[in-house]
Amino acid sequence: AKPLVAVSFDDGYRDFYENVLPILKKYQVPAHHNICPGLIDQKLLPWTQIVNIYLQNNAGTTIELPDGQPIKIDESVNENFFLMLCGQLYNIDSNKLMQWVKRLAMKIPAEKLDVLMSWEMIRECADSGVHIGSHSLTHQNLSRITNENKLASEITESKLRIKTET
Repeated sequence: AKPLVAVSFDDGYRDFYENVLPILKKYQVPAHHNICPGLIDQKLLPWTQIVNIYLQNNAGTTIELPDGQPIKIDESVNENFFLMLCGQLYNIDSNKLMQWVKRLAMKIPAEKLDVLMSWEMIRECADSGVHIGSHSLTHQNLSRITNENKLASEITESKLRIKTET
């Protein structure tokens, strides 16, 4: 019997389309890709990725968190530092966090932020056998959403957008 493996990707980055899809097609490997339709529509990265890019571009400096707390960015930003910072950011009101992230994004070169697939690319992935699934509408941490309508919207609107586009 053949060993079983599941091949799964997240967030809808263009490098999947450019680098991975040709390999999957060549070797006829089935895969699953979870996307965030609201981010695709807005051409906006997940907030965690915006923070990560900002940290990488500003290593060795200090960043002021939304609550005013200054944090020294390590000279060599690593996963532990990033996860520690995200842990702190998860505790901040989501509206305040998103305003702060938008201010960070304005300090990042546009070409570093324009890295998501287009709907045309996503349709080509789907036509090539990649199952397109939902990773929520806007990459929110669903376990932290307390408003039932917001939670339902993140799930159902995402699925509807994917169905409409693919």
